[in-house]
Amino acid sequence: MLHAGNLTCRIEIRHQTESEDAAGATVRNWAVFFRLWASIHHVRQTGGVESIQAGKLSESPHITVRVRFTERINHSMRVHYRGAVYNILTVQPDYLKREYTELLCEKTE
Repeated sequence: MLHAGNLTCRIEIRHQTESEDAAGATVRNWAVFFRLWASIHHVRQTGGVESIQAGKLSESPHITVRVRFTERINHSMRVHYRGAVYNILTVQPDYLKREYTELLCEKTE
């Protein structure tokens, strides 16, 4: 069971929207789809959490985010948490008990 006490991180799920600027060109923006409480865990990579990319040491950019059950989140959306932006790689709803939806996310640059 997913208890409220386990959902300690306030996140935003954002989706891409399109609008027109003053010149009539299409502009793409990220808008808040909804805000919710979540549980967040960093994913450990095989062989250690750190890796060397482009000559510098970096931590694993992957996290798992668990929220109450919803079917409204998809992989075209993003997670915003504490100023960091994460692309959603997979969405795994718990269809059996309908308690949670788990997201595998990767930090963007």
